[in-house]
Amino acid sequence: MIRARRLIWIMVAVLMGILSACGEEAGPSVTPQATAPRGEPYKVGYMADVTGPGANTWAPTLEGFRLYVQYINARGGINGHPIQLVSADNRSDASLAAAQAKKFIESDRVHIILQSSASVTQQPVIEQAQSAGVPFVIVEVGCPSAAFPPNPQRNVFCPLLAPQYDNEAFVRFIKAQADKLGRPVKVVGVAYDVPSSRSGVEYGIRRAQELGLEVVDQIVVPVRGYDHNAIASRIISKGADWVFGWGTWEHTGGPLLEALRRQGWQGGFVAPPLSIAESEMARMKDDKMFTGRHVVMSFDDVPGMRDLKDAYQRFGATFPPDRLIWGWVAGMMAAAAFERCGWPCTPQQLTEVMQTLSVDTKGITGAPIAFTPTDHVGQPLYRFYAWDRAQGRMAMVQDWTSIR
Repeated sequence: MIRARRLIWIMVAVLMGILSACGEEAGPSVTPQATAPRGEPYKVGYMADVTGPGANTWAPTLEGFRLYVQYINARGGINGHPIQLVSADNRSDASLAAAQAKKFIESDRVHIILQSSASVTQQPVIEQAQSAGVPFVIVEVGCPSAAFPPNPQRNVFCPLLAPQYDNEAFVRFIKAQADKLGRPVKVVGVAYDVPSSRSGVEYGIRRAQELGLEVVDQIVVPVRGYDHNAIASRIISKGADWVFGWGTWEHTGGPLLEALRRQGWQGGFVAPPLSIAESEMARMKDDKMFTGRHVVMSFDDVPGMRDLKDAYQRFGATFPPDRLIWGWVAGMMAAAAFERCGWPCTPQQLTEVMQTLSVDTKGITGAPIAFTPTDHVGQPLYRFYAWDRAQGRMAMVQDWTSIR
C-alpha cells in the first residue's frame, strides 16, 4: 500500500514538471539549469572607487552591476554566452585608473569598460579606450563633455547623469517653489572640488540667474579637509533661502544640510541625485530636503525594481536594494548592447551598436535610455522626492519632467 502511494506521488510530481515546462516561455524567463550559458564570455572591465574618498557613493554601484550579472547569467546569459565581470578599485586615483584601463584592454581583453569614480579619473581612461576602440561608459558620475551633443567622442557614453542637466533641473525646481510662495528667494550653489561638479554648479548658477533667482554665493568644497559647520555659517550669513548641491553625498548632500539645521537654518535644500539619497533622506526625515533623480526609488512599484529585489533575495548583496539601482541599470544597458552585437562581438562592433542603442529599463527611468550618434547622454527626465511628514515615508513630489 505504501509503495502504491509513493508511486502515485512520483507520477504526480512528474506530471507537474511536464505541465510546468510546457507553460514556460522561451527566452530569459526559462530556468537557469535549462539554459546555463556555455559559450565564451562577454567581458566587462568595471573600475570603481571601492575604498577611496567616494566609496560610500560608488562601491554600491559596482555591487549593483555585479548583481545584474548574476541575475542575467542565471537566466541563460546573452545569446548563450555569460557576462564576465572583471572589477578593480581605483580609489578615485587618476594614475591607478590609467593602469587599470591598460590592464583591462591589453591583458583582460574586455569588450567594454565601465567606471564609477571621481571625474578626475575619466580622461586617462577615455584616452586609452579611444585609442583601442573600446566603448567606455561612465556610471553614476557626472558626464564629461566627450559624451555631450552634438559631437560626442565615438566611444564615450554617460547615461543620463549630466551635471549641467541636473543643476538645470534643480534650479527650475527651486524657481517653481519660489513662484508658489510669490516672492523672490536667495540661492547658494555648492560644488565638490572636481571638474564635473564645479562645471555643473557653475552652469546651474548661470541658469538660476537667467530664471530670475538671486544667487548670493557659490561654494566649492575641497576634497579633503573641509568643515561643514564653517560652510553652513557662510551660507547662513548670505541670507540664503535655498541651497542646491551637486557632488558626493558627503561633500554636498545630507551632512551639509545637517550642519545647517544645527545652526538653525530652515531653508530648502536640493541634494545630489545619487542612490544614497533615498536611505539618507529617510533617516533625516527633513521635509524641506529634495532630490531630483533619473531613476526611481526602491519603493516605486515598477517591473525593473521588482526584478532587482527578486535578484537581491536570491543572490544577496553587500548593500540594500536602494543603493544598487544605478549599477543595475548599467547592467541592463551592457546586456542590451551585447544582445544587439551578437556573437562574436568585438569592442569596435559593440561601439557601433551603442551609437543607436535604446534600453528599456522597465520603469526604472522615466523613458528608455537612448543614444544617438550625436548624443551619448540621452534624454534626462527628473522625478523629485522628499520626506512626507504626514505619511512618515519618502514620497514623490514631482513626476517625470524633461528639461530639454
